[in-house]
Amino acid sequence: MQTALEPLDWASKVLNYKCKYPPMTLRQSVGELNYFEGSGGEHLAYLKLLCNLSNSDRVLDFGCGCGLMAINTTGSGSLLDCREYVGFDINPRAINWCRKHIKKGKFVLGTSGGPLPFEDGSFDIILGKSVFTHITHLSIKPYLSELHRILSPTGRCLLTFFLLNRRPLNGQFTFKYKHEFGAYQRVTRPSRAVAYDEDWLVHQLGKLGFTYDIRYGNWTGNGYGLCYQDMVILRKK
Repeated sequence: MQTALEPLDWASKVLNYKCKYPPMTLRQSVGELNYFEGSGGEHLAYLKLLCNLSNSDRVLDFGCGCGLMAINTTGSGSLLDCREYVGFDINPRAINWCRKHIKKGKFVLGTSGGPLPFEDGSFDIILGKSVFTHITHLSIKPYLSELHRILSPTGRCLLTFFLLNRRPLNGQFTFKYKHEFGAYQRVTRPSRAVAYDEDWLVHQLGKLGFTYDIRYGNWTGNGYGLCYQDMVILRKK
């Protein structure tokens, strides 16, 4: 069905002057189609507001997918105008598309759960948007440890999560399938949506050497939140 709709999607991109966008199948792999365009500018604003992003920063877009942040943050003050922009993902088709179509920045293909191919202290800003909401508990601690390693001593890291605490869940996500450190939305496809117990997560962050600040989102359906997902801003102790 998705393949059959590609010609219509291509025509829509031409008519709306959005030929720079990836194919529909790649855009769907990073979220809802109607969220693709606005999400980049939204999270760029969060990086500036919460992490003091500046053009002198070295930036890692951890889980860049098909280049959502790179495509939708252009002009002065964008991620691609920073001192260095690196997009990292484990999806070879997405990385290949970025390398071919996005002229600025660097795009790196990695392996699932493996060490990140970067030197210690390589980045001043690390963004992990809608990444840890799909990483299961088997991989989360190694990834967090690697992010601590490659973050500069004065660096800032913005990650989004679904955090479980005392908030009632009145939104679309119920997370009724429990795992050792949180819950899954669908037991047959755990990585579709993963939530973590907040107390467990902040304990792990402390053990790794992070300080943290949490800005709760509105995904629980209980009123206003700055973002849809919960944002966790990290710095080294």
